[in-house]
Amino acid sequence: MTCSRRPAAGGWPHSLTEDCALGVKLCTEFGAKVATAYSPELTTKEEVPPSIFNREIGSLFWQRDRWVRGFIGEFISGSASVAGQRQKSIVLKL
Repeated sequence: MTCSRRPAAGGWPHSLTEDCALGVKLCTEFGAKVATAYSPELTTKEEVPPSIFNREIGSLFWQRDRWVRGFIGEFISGSASVAGQRQKSIVLKL
């Protein structure tokens, strides 16, 4: 993502998954294209919480749960208005 598009979209949105929300907004409202690429030289290691299920000390499970809820929220909210009818047909298929 080029930094010049972010201010035009109103900056980082308030969302559980702000990167997803911003990406969807840039695509649907500003015609940005999405591409996925992988390069071993550009990979990063992410820091994961120290436990799997312990919410008090940090938990990988609850971190992933938050991300999933955020993605589903973006999909359902309509702010993602992913080509109107296509979104409705995807929901109907689920």
